[in-house]
Amino acid sequence: KINRKKRSKPAPAAASGEKKKKSSRPIPPPPPPPIKLVKLLQSNDSVRSYFESLRENLEYDVQVWKSRARDYEQQNRELQSQLGDLKQRLENRSSTNDNVKQNNKKQPPPPQQPGTSDLGLTRDSGNENDE
Repeated sequence: KINRKKRSKPAPAAASGEKKKKSSRPIPPPPPPPIKLVKLLQSNDSVRSYFESLRENLEYDVQVWKSRARDYEQQNRELQSQLGDLKQRLENRSSTNDNVKQNNKKQPPPPQQPGTSDLGLTRDSGNENDE
């Protein structure tokens, strides 16, 4: 028999001061490889090269997805910044509109044209000879 070393479980993260990972459940370690697979990999070069190729492709894919994730995170930060700027502009515009409304309330109404209010005329009654 071959003595296999048992893998230890990862230590739980400390509650204070450390960032938690996004998933709440820890990822369990993979099981140890079967003895027959180990022997096959040791004895057959084509099988070993196949698994090495799989590992290399997996590493490449991980790098591609990490790069994409960084790009999307950067894009998200930029959009969040733009959103903050737009909210600030909207707040400034809203407060400016409120100030204009308050200033308009303080101003007296525009003066009426002299002489028209005492005649009792309206716009429609300007030409009485048409009847």
